[in-house]
Amino acid sequence: MQLTSPLIGLRKIRAIRGMVFGLSSTAFLNFLQWLYIYLRVKPQAEPIPLHYTITFGIDRIGPWYSAYLLPLSGTMILFLNTLVALIVLEHHRASGVFVVILSTLMQLILLAAAFLAFRSL
Repeated sequence: MQLTSPLIGLRKIRAIRGMVFGLSSTAFLNFLQWLYIYLRVKPQAEPIPLHYTITFGIDRIGPWYSAYLLPLSGTMILFLNTLVALIVLEHHRASGVFVVILSTLMQLILLAAAFLAFRSL
């Protein structure tokens, strides 16, 4: 029989509390992406610019609903990284927290991409 300290559970709670804050901020950033696209992109018959580069200018155009692929990919990243973080948390607490931090960073990058891509609409 192996004796363990009752304080070990406190470390897990603290890690989970940090993950909850990280995941809620990630979900908030994803919500901001959806809101920004919803407010900027209106249904229209003409294609809209979907991608812009400094070298070539507008290099991808498409229907208005294609703009929603950016926040949709952010939502998929959020769900997959949450699943991975919960699986990894059981064995390596630091790795689970690291996955949540990377997920937040990815949402920030996608929010910046949405802002830069659709600010001229």
